[in-house]
Amino acid sequence: MAAIVLMAMPSMAAHAQTEMQPNLGQLGIDSGQPVKINADRFEVFDDRKQAIFSGNVILEQGPVRMQTQKLVVTYTGGTEQRQGNIKRLEASGKVIVNSKEQTATGDRAIYEVSTRQIRLTGNVVLTQKDNVIRGTDLIVDLTTGTSKLVSTNSGSGRVQGVFQPGAMQNPGQN
Repeated sequence: MAAIVLMAMPSMAAHAQTEMQPNLGQLGIDSGQPVKINADRFEVFDDRKQAIFSGNVILEQGPVRMQTQKLVVTYTGGTEQRQGNIKRLEASGKVIVNSKEQTATGDRAIYEVSTRQIRLTGNVVLTQKDNVIRGTDLIVDLTTGTSKLVSTNSGSGRVQGVFQPGAMQNPGQN
């Protein structure tokens, strides 16, 4: 389940050529750590192979925290972990992901386990310190480590970013 909470943010490296390279390693995700989920309600629908957490959902794994209104886990096989596998995770409502110095927000997030792709959609805002970039769709491929932020708004249809001098260092650098 940890993969849903991953986001991509431009690496704030000192060299201009690498400033826009995504760096997923800065997120501090450790898939060996337990996933903790708190919600107002939990329901299992084994007939349609879904478990639904709803109402002020908070998912935590290590330093990563995701908040949303609804998290739908679609699985194969039985409800016991040893009998089934997670197929898809879908977060809806306002989605907020915090990890170390980075935050991503959007209206919806989907993680497809088979393709190892995360898609954060709807009013996507990525921030790291004072740096901000906006678009409508963020697609992260966890296999290749690549990410793409696009804007499909009927208005400008452009990605918008503001990068502040002095805030463009890698986390941990002074």
